[in-house]
Amino acid sequence: MESLAAEYYAQSKGDYVRVLYGRLCQGLTNPQVAEALAITPAMAEHYFRHARQRLAAKMEALVRQHVERYSDPQEAEQEFAREWQQLGGYLADHGGIEQEVQRAYELLDPVQVKRGDISSRRPSPEPSVDAHPS
Repeated sequence: MESLAAEYYAQSKGDYVRVLYGRLCQGLTNPQVAEALAITPAMAEHYFRHARQRLAAKMEALVRQHVERYSDPQEAEQEFAREWQQLGGYLADHGGIEQEVQRAYELLDPVQVKRGDISSRRPSPEPSVDAHPS
């Protein structure tokens, strides 16, 4: 996700990232994202589809790179197909790419992200205490 954001920002297409982030990480609807960014719902939908396709292409490239690191060159394409199918099965079983991006976002520790260590995960959630009981 970070490399996708960097790519879009470098092309002055930050709204593509904002739409994707709003939809996947904040759970906003297309009209809500469009209103927040002062763009039309049609533009927001276009940005979302484009960013989602780029995210899938980046994931495919990462899986291919991973496979090429450990596979024999003659078996790399076959191994890639197996890995890609396995990832597809995992995503299908867990709500798709959108759910996994949202789940990963929820696990990020915002304090560590602010410090630049985006690989940090939040500690296990502790029971929350309502300071203002109803």
